[in-house]
Amino acid sequence: MTNQEAMEAGLIYDPGEADIMDTQLMAMEKLYDFNQTRPGELSKRNVLLHDMLAECGDGCYVEPPLYANWGGSHVHFGEKVYANFGLTLVDDGRIYVGDRVLFGPHVTLATASHPIWPTPRDEGWQFNKEIHIGNNVWIGAGAVVCPGVCIGDNTVIGAGSIVTKDIPANVVAVGNPCRVLRPISEHDREYFYKDEKIDWQLIKALQGTAEEAEEEPEATDIPAKAESECDEENVAKEVSVAGCVKDVVCDGHPWWESAVFYQMYPLGMCGAPFENDGKQESRILKVLNYVDHLKKMKVNAVYFSPLFESDTHGYNTRDYRKIDTRLGTNEDFIQVVDALHKAGIRVILDGVFNHVGRGFFGFVDVLKHRENSSYRDWFHIDFNGNNGYQDGLWYEGWEGNYDLVKLSLQNPAVCDYLMESVKYWIDTFGIDGLRLDVAYMVDREFLKRLRRETSAWKEDFFLAGEMIGGDYREIMNDAMCHSVTNYECRKGIFSAINSNNLFEIVHSLLRQFGTDAWCLYRDYHLISFVDNHDVSRIATVLEDKRNLPIAYGFVFGQPGIPMVYYGSEWGVEGDKANGDPSLRIPIDHPQWNELTDVIAAMAKAHRESPALSYGDFKSLFLENRHCLFQRQFENDRVLVAVNLEDGDYTIHTEFGAGRGRDLITDQWYDFGGGLCIPGHSVLFLHIED
Repeated sequence: MTNQEAMEAGLIYDPGEADIMDTQLMAMEKLYDFNQTRPGELSKRNVLLHDMLAECGDGCYVEPPLYANWGGSHVHFGEKVYANFGLTLVDDGRIYVGDRVLFGPHVTLATASHPIWPTPRDEGWQFNKEIHIGNNVWIGAGAVVCPGVCIGDNTVIGAGSIVTKDIPANVVAVGNPCRVLRPISEHDREYFYKDEKIDWQLIKALQGTAEEAEEEPEATDIPAKAESECDEENVAKEVSVAGCVKDVVCDGHPWWESAVFYQMYPLGMCGAPFENDGKQESRILKVLNYVDHLKKMKVNAVYFSPLFESDTHGYNTRDYRKIDTRLGTNEDFIQVVDALHKAGIRVILDGVFNHVGRGFFGFVDVLKHRENSSYRDWFHIDFNGNNGYQDGLWYEGWEGNYDLVKLSLQNPAVCDYLMESVKYWIDTFGIDGLRLDVAYMVDREFLKRLRRETSAWKEDFFLAGEMIGGDYREIMNDAMCHSVTNYECRKGIFSAINSNNLFEIVHSLLRQFGTDAWCLYRDYHLISFVDNHDVSRIATVLEDKRNLPIAYGFVFGQPGIPMVYYGSEWGVEGDKANGDPSLRIPIDHPQWNELTDVIAAMAKAHRESPALSYGDFKSLFLENRHCLFQRQFENDRVLVAVNLEDGDYTIHTEFGAGRGRDLITDQWYDFGGGLCIPGHSVLFLHIED
């Protein structure tokens, strides 16, 4: 029986057979010859490709080096590969396709070890080696990718394709067979490929195919987030109970880039005692009092600071799979999450993975059994030392704090336990993302695994890391966190306002998001905020309370993901000098005032404006107490104007338009005689003429 016949019969493909070994050797020799070709030897390359690949259509172009091992290891395509019609790769190992790859129509990626017929699969002969497709890959119509596939962000898959499982929400295809949710755009042309060898006339022709597929009335498995002009039905699904907001989620941008976050510190907000007294009380249900408030504020994501069983403040965890007794039960939190999801609000939890509390079950076992504990390698311990608790052993605590016992994230057993806990949170509560505590010191390999695992478990799962300083790209990249906390601009906002020196914050924004190639974070969306559970509240920090709207004007007007800390939207104060509990006070019921009106209007503007969600940053006018900067995405423009003076101030500059509508007050401003900005105010001027 030939190998082909064996596959068709549902038998397992044996890479150790002699004829397969010979075929592999021949392929590897041709692969070596291919990788030694010179750039101009296109004809020789094409001949070798036809010999190496099972099927190769006309005009196929693959730039060396090409790495492959037919018959035992893997097929590997590196970055920026262009392959035209009819490419077929069959391997009994893994198939890896790197970033920024373009495959033409009728591509087939398959693993020979996976039986064709369903009977042996039903008997347990299931494929166990992945096919990995990287970020920003374009695959034409009629593709077949099977049996198990992990697809990266921003990948486009053509109509009529068959792709099994694990399709992220921002992949521009859904269903089985897939259907395209939007045509190939100029953005794709610019962002994915600039290689002149690519046949863009072909892609233009395929665009018509995509548009036809888009009209098909098929049901989809994931939300259609890829159209710049959402129809009313899609909008209703997204924000039917979140107010009259038409979210702008399009062109492969993930949901968090246009989201508005709200932070709750549940142990404090819900009035739990500081010490864990072991008395169960369903305080977490007080969050339900906030749901209508959040909808009115146009919030669509809530970040919960720690709420799992802990010794005191939540960051000294005892049990990762049990809601803190002081807050209630797992069932109580399920009720809260369900209510938030029903309101169109996503849920983000605090991932505290660097350390645990002294009450953590593994550390308790170490204290009891010392060297004989099966958990001794879960921590950094010296049994010949001592600590401030006089345990007769030394262990590493977070930055010298021995109530926070540092975990050994190089230990596979620790990592497995934490990954299983996150999977439990997703399966049990349905959470949508994590904010990672002290992410700046968390093991980088752990962060990479967390990104891989969570992306596979939930396609649009969000990871944000806590960064205090340094280069945020150390953990904010395609392999680790999607976003980080922008502490640099948090400090810049209040400092610039208090010192009447807007140069400070604008120069920070230019450094991070400016138009020059050296600017640091132009392709990222950082979390923008002015206060949280660790720093003094903005109403306390600002010397002139009239400037509170301006502070939030920067939060919602600068590039990033705006986040508001509970209570600060109506001006609650709290001074870090009085201790952390003063920042985390109990508030059973939210309040509303003029400041809340302003913040809600800004939130609505951010969610509806492509410029405010995705736009670039350009400074148009800058003085100590006045500034004007532009956010622009494609044809959408918003000018953010600030005046710190008591009286009106008129800016004279080139506006590129005759007038603009303030998205906060809905008032029109004419630029004919310059832009007159009222004192102590901020404007979001949408250019509509």
